[in-house]
Amino acid sequence: MIKYFIIGCIFFSSLFPIGLKALLVPQKAEIIALSNTGIAGGLDVDINPSSINQKKSFIDFSNNKWLGDLSGNKIFYSWENKKYIHGLSFEYLGIDDIELRDEIPSDIPQGTINVNWISFDYVGNINNPFNFDIGYKVKLNYSKLYLQRYYGYTIDFGFKKNVHEYIDVGFVIKNLGYEYKSNDIYKIDYSVGCGVAFNYPILLQSFNSNINLYVDILNEMEVDLYRIGFKFSMPYVSLMFGSSYSSNQYRDYSYGLSFLYDKWEVVFGKLIHENSILGSPGSIQIRHYF
Repeated sequence: MIKYFIIGCIFFSSLFPIGLKALLVPQKAEIIALSNTGIAGGLDVDINPSSINQKKSFIDFSNNKWLGDLSGNKIFYSWENKKYIHGLSFEYLGIDDIELRDEIPSDIPQGTINVNWISFDYVGNINNPFNFDIGYKVKLNYSKLYLQRYYGYTIDFGFKKNVHEYIDVGFVIKNLGYEYKSNDIYKIDYSVGCGVAFNYPILLQSFNSNINLYVDILNEMEVDLYRIGFKFSMPYVSLMFGSSYSSNQYRDYSYGLSFLYDKWEVVFGKLIHENSILGSPGSIQIRHYF
């Protein structure tokens, strides 16, 4: 008799699930600022697990707002132990006050429910004799919508290789896994992608800068997705821009900037899409290097 009032907050178009199946939601400022681009860029393990090979020990925290009123936080810690590199993360995404309505339209809600999605990740590197950066990520997730509860796991694999002084290539396969509800089992839709990164150092007057261009092609749920990102790095400050578009007419634009001083970095990211009713995702990220 009762149905959900804000069904638009559960699905954003036919391409990106954002409610119980929030596995494709970018939850860091740098990822949002580049529209999730950078498979070959060595930027973040949520884009490509092989990025764990950058051998930097750090901890970061991000506060995120996604579509509608979905919001949450993510914390990630990375450290090196001899020749192996490890990463652990915890993330949360949810809404606490979705209104319930009768099937007959009414201005008075019958009550409120919450939607919650929680996950734990472990990321590691794989040593190999081929001079590749190879990494993997194992994710355990739990989600709740009203009285329905889901449990699941996914595994991501990725690699990156430098093929020229200024060019890297990368490949990733993400979300290999299953989700469970009571006695039912659902196979999660996986995605496959490849990318190229162009990294070119330049000298502006008396300081060094760097221009990074990232181009990715992915297939997610039988939809081809094309992404491009640009990052201009200067001492202390970096500017970022990105865009995604797909074969089913989805398109977005993104921008952001970061400030790096000593061992601290602060990143801001914003994404603009075609459906303004659902709002614009944004994030602030703070990172400390050890």
